[in-house]
Amino acid sequence: MSSTVLNLGGMQSVSTMTGTIDYSQIIEQLTQANRAPGDALNATIQNEQLKQNDWSNVAKLATAVQNDLVTLASANTFNSFTTTIGGTDTSAISAAAAGGATAGTYAINVTQQGSKATLTSGAEIGKAAALTDPMNANEFAQPISLGTISATIGGTTVSHTVTGSDSIDSILTALFGANGSQVSWSMNNNQLSISSNTAQNITFGTAGDSSNLFQVLGLTGQVLAGTGTSAKSSLVGHAQLNSYLTSANFSSSLTSTTSGDLRINGVDITYDTGTDTLQSVINQINASTAGVTAGYDPLQDKMILTSNTSQPVSVSDVSGNLGQVLGLTSGVAGAGQPWIYQINNGPAQTSASATVSNAIPGVSFTMNQTGSATLTVAQDTSALTKAVNTFVGDFNTLYGQLNTYTGKGGDLQGDVAIAQLGFQYMNDVLNTVPDMTQFAQQSVWGIGINNGAIGSAPGTTNSLQVDSGALTAAFANDPSEVQSLLTGMATRLNTDLTNLTGQFNTLTPNSLYSQNISGIAQNMENMYADNIKNTEQQQQQIYDQAAAEAQQMQTQFNQLQQFQQQMAAQQNALAAMLGSLKGY
Repeated sequence: MSSTVLNLGGMQSVSTMTGTIDYSQIIEQLTQANRAPGDALNATIQNEQLKQNDWSNVAKLATAVQNDLVTLASANTFNSFTTTIGGTDTSAISAAAAGGATAGTYAINVTQQGSKATLTSGAEIGKAAALTDPMNANEFAQPISLGTISATIGGTTVSHTVTGSDSIDSILTALFGANGSQVSWSMNNNQLSISSNTAQNITFGTAGDSSNLFQVLGLTGQVLAGTGTSAKSSLVGHAQLNSYLTSANFSSSLTSTTSGDLRINGVDITYDTGTDTLQSVINQINASTAGVTAGYDPLQDKMILTSNTSQPVSVSDVSGNLGQVLGLTSGVAGAGQPWIYQINNGPAQTSASATVSNAIPGVSFTMNQTGSATLTVAQDTSALTKAVNTFVGDFNTLYGQLNTYTGKGGDLQGDVAIAQLGFQYMNDVLNTVPDMTQFAQQSVWGIGINNGAIGSAPGTTNSLQVDSGALTAAFANDPSEVQSLLTGMATRLNTDLTNLTGQFNTLTPNSLYSQNISGIAQNMENMYADNIKNTEQQQQQIYDQAAAEAQQMQTQFNQLQQFQQQMAAQQNALAAMLGSLKGY
């Protein structure tokens, strides 16, 4: 009986005297069996990963609580004050309180409204214009746009196209004829005067004009209503705000030096006549500590310095002569008057400024007008209640998560490193704070922070709660001890949380800084990371061993197949030889 070989894919099966064995399936089954211990480690890896994530989350939640504790223990949380204005004239004052203010009620009577001192240029600072000056001269209140300009004489509109070389003289001549024909004009004290020599109405400018000359001169829309009527322009020649000082069209000449020093109220304003403009000098004055506001009045062509208080303004040229050119060293001073007020019917007091910051400790009030008002300064509990409620909310999240992780069925059930943390942290919050005497139990229980009243129903005392009414009442009664209670509790809890997180802050004791601790949570994360790494290495070894054994079985199968092929060849040769002997 001959045997045959069934070759599936080159190395799929081996024939036997009674049938065929699927050797590839046997190898696969054996390989799966060899890999099974490694596959079983996936559950271990997954479980270790969950524990590592849990510790990471606990550290994150604990860090949030630590941040809350820093805010809770901050002096700003306890030193916030509010101000309320009452009385007869509530608009007479406004006020604000800073940390460390003195609570109380103050009667403030403003008896004199103060005024600011001013200093104005003694004369126009710009060079006066002439009738023959061209339109492109750098002297007008704003650049003259070229184009059509018109006037209406009776019912007839006459127009002229303004060019850069035109002058006021040439434009008026083009519109009205020679000086004295229909109108007469002259330039006096930097203003253009025009009078009518005709009985017809004359109107300056039309809606279609593209040149702005009449608008710049303040003549647009003005009407000469018959012979002898007249109109006068605004100032024609002006100082130029945005040209360099050397070409700003000043009426007086600057000294040849490029660098100068203008002193205002003892503050030096330095400038360069070749690179600074009048506007940049104004900006520098306003940004300085001179205590004035500088500005340019285009209607008067003058500089105005307004003091921030009633104190007079002093100006001098240390070097250069810009102060003189601006008319400030010989300017006209507008005297200011101080504010006068009384507090609690005390003696009259004066202030050069409307704002008084040294009369009531920690309080600044601003006088707006004369009148009587009542200023009440009170402790602000909003910052405290916000800080306490934020802390309690984050603490409860941490506490609840610890209970979930360590409770029945939790990922960290039985983990001794975490088992007692929730209990420890709750005790840190609720235990007695040393040296406290004012409130019941000498702990935060006495100021409205607890985990449920004694005798509460089961399940209702697992988290902190805040009685805001009790908290604010305690704060009003003794703010100093409330601050000491909360700061002491915060410091104690923060120390234990630092051991957990390794996160240092302003509440961390100096002894812990020197230890350079990494924190329990990080150590546990590292431990689980190492466990995962070791398990994955162990798993890989199992998989590598299974692969090696599969390769060895495959090699043995190949050898068996080759041997079977040799046997089949020999069998065929023997059969052929026996067949050739049958003829004998």
